[in-house]
Amino acid sequence: MFKNMTIRTVFRTTNTWDQGFAAEIDVFNDGAEAVTDWRLGFTAPWAIQSFWNAAALIAPAGATRFGNVDMNGTLAPGQKATIGFTAAGQPTPPVFFDTDGPSSEVPPALTVTDAWTVEGDTGTSPLVFELTLSHASATPVSIRWETASTAGAVAGTDFTSTGGTVTFAPGQTRATVTVEVTGDTTPELNEALKLVLSEPVGVIPARWEASGRIHDDDGPSPAAPDHQADGFLSTRGNEIIDSTGAAVRLAAVNWFGLETSRASPDGLHVRAWQDMMKQMADLGFNAIRLPYSSELLDGKTPTNISETLNPDLIGLSGLEIIDRIVDYAGRLGMRIILDHHRSSAGDGPNANGLWYDGAFTEQGWIDDWVMLAQRYKGNATVVAADLHNEPHKSATWGDGVAATDWKAAAERAGAAIQQVNPDWLILVEGIEKYNDSYYWWGGNLQGVADHPVVLPVGGKLVYSAHDYPNSVHPQPWFQGDDFAARLPQVFDTQWGYIVRQNIAPVLLGEFGTRMQDAKDLEWLSKLVLTLNGDLDADGVTDAGMPSAGQSWAYWSWTDNSVDTGGILDADTRTLVQSKLEALAAIRGTSFAPSDGGSYGGTEPAGLMLNGGGGNDVLRGGIGDDFVYGGPGSDTAVWNAPRRAHDVTLDVQGHSTVAGPEGTDTLQSVEVLSFTDGRLIADTGHAAAQIFRLYGATLDRAPDAGGLKSWVTVLESASLTLRQAADGFTGSPEFQGRYGHLDDAGFVDLLYWNVLDRASDPAGLDNWLNAMAGGMTRAEVVLGFSEAAENVQLTRPAVEQGIWVRDDQAAVVARLYDTTLDRLPDALGLANWTAALKDGMTAQRAADGFAGSLEFQQKYGALDDTGFIRQLYRNVLDREGEGAGVEAWQNGMQGGMTRAEVVLGFSESAEHQAKLAPAIDDGIWLS
Repeated sequence: MFKNMTIRTVFRTTNTWDQGFAAEIDVFNDGAEAVTDWRLGFTAPWAIQSFWNAAALIAPAGATRFGNVDMNGTLAPGQKATIGFTAAGQPTPPVFFDTDGPSSEVPPALTVTDAWTVEGDTGTSPLVFELTLSHASATPVSIRWETASTAGAVAGTDFTSTGGTVTFAPGQTRATVTVEVTGDTTPELNEALKLVLSEPVGVIPARWEASGRIHDDDGPSPAAPDHQADGFLSTRGNEIIDSTGAAVRLAAVNWFGLETSRASPDGLHVRAWQDMMKQMADLGFNAIRLPYSSELLDGKTPTNISETLNPDLIGLSGLEIIDRIVDYAGRLGMRIILDHHRSSAGDGPNANGLWYDGAFTEQGWIDDWVMLAQRYKGNATVVAADLHNEPHKSATWGDGVAATDWKAAAERAGAAIQQVNPDWLILVEGIEKYNDSYYWWGGNLQGVADHPVVLPVGGKLVYSAHDYPNSVHPQPWFQGDDFAARLPQVFDTQWGYIVRQNIAPVLLGEFGTRMQDAKDLEWLSKLVLTLNGDLDADGVTDAGMPSAGQSWAYWSWTDNSVDTGGILDADTRTLVQSKLEALAAIRGTSFAPSDGGSYGGTEPAGLMLNGGGGNDVLRGGIGDDFVYGGPGSDTAVWNAPRRAHDVTLDVQGHSTVAGPEGTDTLQSVEVLSFTDGRLIADTGHAAAQIFRLYGATLDRAPDAGGLKSWVTVLESASLTLRQAADGFTGSPEFQGRYGHLDDAGFVDLLYWNVLDRASDPAGLDNWLNAMAGGMTRAEVVLGFSEAAENVQLTRPAVEQGIWVRDDQAAVVARLYDTTLDRLPDALGLANWTAALKDGMTAQRAADGFAGSLEFQQKYGALDDTGFIRQLYRNVLDREGEGAGVEAWQNGMQGGMTRAEVVLGFSESAEHQAKLAPAIDDGIWLS
């Protein structure tokens, strides 16, 4: 606010909900003279989403500045102006600062760094956060801080819970906060705490929280935890290393499907491919083992892909889909292991147990590998070739029989690959039987001791074994009371000795379980110890074992592997937490993002899309796309919610949309379509016509529900614009404004309300003559509304974008609030909305939400009455009245399910009104 002005501000919250609130700021003139052109500035730990009765002004990072609008630009003595807004975060009162002094008096911005430390075994280790001002202040400034638990770190156990105030003296720009971390010797996951800032005095925080990461050093874990691996991989003894020589561990997940008759990675019929890959990376997987078939490379057509969720994959070949996966994996800091899983499209390995089958010859198999090696040459995202999946049955090792000697065939294929691409790791799996000793298909590597694989380029060979538990098949080594104690020796005999004797690395290419068989859990426990090189189970990697641990690839990502299930449950959305908890003990190395390299396929790093002469729908992909619509009303589509993007709209020039897939530049694109609605800037669009009708008839902007309803009926041709005008002019709101006027008064008021001017005599006469000849008031209104003069007057407002919400996305958002008591995540919102668009009913969706683990944890232990009462509290923010509770109880006694009750609460008028601020202008995300 201006210096020396008697301006007072009062902040108050008017409504709250999960992750957000609505509030108002009163601006009072307590002085004796009128104040004009007022402004105010503040900083706060929340983000404004929408506002009214104010104009946004340029502000320093971390701050907000508002100025007056015409209607409240002058404040008489004792008068106030009220600014309203909604925001994401908790309703902490803002800290106001002066906005009109010289630049030297603008409060300095304060930044705080994240911190990192190794836990240690005893005593304490310092976790140091650095606080920096953008410029020195002439007076002392300060900020309050305190620690908070998050991501496993427990105050008082893992760190000293404390707080305080940092004060910067005049001229000082740097300070530190130190938190003491308590050492221990318990093997555990890495942990984190956060430093929370509050109560700034004379500073503007650029961020209000910082993360402090505590690296656990009590047991096998990645070597150099602060090291980010990069470049192509090689081997050194029993370790895999990166281009700097640092040991790395690949921690991959098997994403199968391309090798099957479906010819696409599984799950794409219900999930977006990028969403699943991002989820893999977020869960800690640093690589994907990607199975394919020879038939896929011969041109088999991919199927089982939702066009709604994955429009950018429609029409691509299987190889082009692999290109897309490789590109996005690099951007996520993931790596790809290509796996020749079988010859013809189908499930499992070749039925004959060999690497060729029928029309698919050995030479064809080698030629395919050479093609892939050439295609991805120079692309550091693709790190390994798993030459063939699970040789078994007649496959032999080192016996010199060309038709069956898998070791010799692997050498032939490996040598051919290295001729064109010497950078890849070459993975060679085991067989089933060696010297009459049987093991899992692909898991028997006993032959390496007698006949090791030899490749032309050294330092690239990695052996790979598959290992499965009792539930997959009750093998002899799972029998007897002492089977668990004998398992480490079983592993060692079959493949572990290769690592223990420092012959070469072994990557465990497949292992998995549904976590339901007690013997499976014993097997997994012993397997994890072995992969961590902790053969004596003392919590420490044994001498001579890989310092980063053995690499692995878990089977599988999706649930439709009958024997093992997946990381995802049957709905392809819910995570199986017990598996993730087990895998946390063998976490992998962090990899640097890779921008890939050139290859002979479709380049997905950024597309140039050109529309034709009509109304085009244009879908980009990953990367920074340029989208040119051309003539017509053109739509660009993003498969994510609006609030996952930063949108700058300029239909006369270039618009930009920055989001999870990159920053897209648009030209001559009038409609931006997101998961939860459309932003429409076309003056000829139905949304613009309805926008003008609201102004012409009701002299106001549309409400979200009304706008959506009217646009829907126009776009579906259920009504004409003329019939819509009838509906507006027949409304009580219109009649209250115009109904009492005679024709002359009616037309004269339309001139003022619509065209913002007095009527001219000729124009007034023309309208009155038309009405005398039978023109209805609805037709007159439509004439004013669609007049070229009004279209031009309203063009600036339309070209700022009219938001038309998606009602199916709104149903999903309300279900999240009702069942899980939280806002939706972008991924879940997109997937559930797509399911509704593909024909799923709202009740079926409610069934899915009510069947989730998250819902059961909130409501599962309650009886029906407790369930109903808790819904009132969580959904409607109030206690249930007796009659309402009784009505729901009677319904449930009559057979109504909990999911049906959930949908009733979720779609009630009261809940829709409560959640409207978090939905109507783009759905807020968790």
